[in-house]
Amino acid sequence: MTSRAERATLLEAAGMTLLGEVWTVAGVTPESAVRSVIHLDVRPDVRVDHETADSVARTEQIWWDIARDVGVLTDDNAFHLSPTCPGAFRLPWARVRAAAPGEFLRALQTEFGSLEFVTVCPTDGTVVGVFEEEDENWIVTSRGRP
Repeated sequence: MTSRAERATLLEAAGMTLLGEVWTVAGVTPESAVRSVIHLDVRPDVRVDHETADSVARTEQIWWDIARDVGVLTDDNAFHLSPTCPGAFRLPWARVRAAAPGEFLRALQTEFGSLEFVTVCPTDGTVVGVFEEEDENWIVTSRGRP
């Protein structure tokens, strides 16, 4: 992914409404968000084995629950998102709205080639990331900036 326009097209194809862009959220950039949840010492909050029945849907449901709990999501399902695909660090956060829980993660996986992304809470900078690690999907929460 090389441009904002390309990312916007992919997000819209994934069923999201692009509401805007911003370089930092609560002092957190997309790059610092990823660095806070991907390092040698990180331990996932939740692991979903790929052998689990519909592991993508299960991972998505857990992400929605955690994202709501930590304040990533607004009441109308809007949030700041950065896919972790090549070139994403050079782009600002995308503020998006997902239509509803259920197919968001599968659509991201289809459009971006991966279900990996980070989101951030606008009030305190808590980061929630979803990543594929070997035979599992990991959901990782980082309290504050790295």
